[in-house]
Amino acid sequence: MHGAGRVMSRTEAAGRVRRRKRWACGHRDCDRVFDIDGISPTAGAPKRGVCPEHPDSRLKKVWVAEQLKPGKVDWPAVQARLREQGIVLVGGGADEAPEVYKHLPDVLAAHAGSIRVKHTLRPLGVAMAGRDVHDPYKD
Repeated sequence: MHGAGRVMSRTEAAGRVRRRKRWACGHRDCDRVFDIDGISPTAGAPKRGVCPEHPDSRLKKVWVAEQLKPGKVDWPAVQARLREQGIVLVGGGADEAPEVYKHLPDVLAAHAGSIRVKHTLRPLGVAMAGRDVHDPYKD
């Protein structure tokens, strides 16, 4: 619940990720990714810059995220839980999951003498930039 305060850092929630440039096959049905020099000992891409399976498609540079340290939040489980609750989620990531914020009822209870809750809202949808989107307003 936004505004209630975080209980864990973004890195603690999502883990540590490093983004690196790689070569990817330009064919729409191919998901092969190769080292940046065009040669990968595991994938076997030739130096000439084409995918071995699709010689008619050139390789293109892409950013690939590599998980260096796992986070505490199981993001696929959070997405499934929100879906089950009927909440539509677009974008976002583990660093913004509900678990990383203080529980709103606890925060409201701590301020019980100074506030009066008149209405409680239930989210219908959440839209935010995903991990692969540069968000200039993200803190």
